[in-house]
Amino acid sequence: MPKRKRRSKSKSGYFGVSKNRDGKGFSAAICISRKKISLGSYDSAKQAAKAYDKEAIRLRRSFSKLNYPKKAPVGYTPMQQPLLSTNTIGYRGVTKNRKKFMACRYIDGKKIYLGYHDTAKKAAVAYDRAVLKANKSTTLLNFPDMVHNLDVEPKRKKYKCSPSGYKGVYSTKNGKFQVKISIGNGKVKSVGTFNTAIKAAVAYDRAVLKANKSTTLLNFPDMVHNLDVEPKRKNKRSSTGYRGIQKTSSGRFQATIGINSKKISLGTFDTAIQAALAYDQAAIKAGKKKSILNFPDGLPIKEKEKESAKDGGYLVDGFIIQSYL
Repeated sequence: MPKRKRRSKSKSGYFGVSKNRDGKGFSAAICISRKKISLGSYDSAKQAAKAYDKEAIRLRRSFSKLNYPKKAPVGYTPMQQPLLSTNTIGYRGVTKNRKKFMACRYIDGKKIYLGYHDTAKKAAVAYDRAVLKANKSTTLLNFPDMVHNLDVEPKRKKYKCSPSGYKGVYSTKNGKFQVKISIGNGKVKSVGTFNTAIKAAVAYDRAVLKANKSTTLLNFPDMVHNLDVEPKRKNKRSSTGYRGIQKTSSGRFQATIGINSKKISLGTFDTAIQAALAYDQAAIKAGKKKSILNFPDGLPIKEKEKESAKDGGYLVDGFIIQSYL
């Protein structure tokens, strides 16, 4: 048995051993069915500890609860800890998610995901491997008699990707790519919509890492992500290609802008560019950031249009705009 750190609440430094009140000798006691059973009084703490271990071995307690685990009889097998009454799968650390089985275990109060598997047994084996790697008590194992080679990872079937070619990424009707991630209990959360499949795949990977899920679910397992910094995204534009512009049923283009949480109509125009310029002009007057403009770097103005300027404005497609450069 590997060397374990002794965990004991007793001041004597041994499991089930306490000093007598009169200061002479040590008492040994063990809990059975939540009842404290006395095992007698001894001259030294070591003698009391050995008496405790003798009874603990008879009760098939785990190695981690013995004072001298290395002195346990050859072939000693502790009794497995019973499953919770709420466990409907039949294996420790295994839950069902739709048609798959997920293995997970707790480390320092945090839930660590060990991946999805086709069968409950495969998930249970993955859980057992994690228990052994963490050097936890063998009483937590689903298969205590199974021999595992912890130096070799078991082969897994390749995860079936969506038609987009990436895990968690789905094509939409408008040519965009939507990201979805499972959050457990059969529920799926939308992460967002992106212009390209690869950007959506990266967003999915970030969501997997933030949710502390298994790295086997990643599209790019070798990519390093800084989860403290959100990636920059392009501002969302309408189907017309311009911010704040929608095409009406009559074929004209309507411009609207949000000011103080209110949607303000700027009118309808013959062309999308006219409506976009109207939006930009309203945005400038409202003191909005340059980054939200349709033409943050300005629009090329022909010399003849400059000659038609009125009050410092330029005539573009028959529409007078104010200079903001």
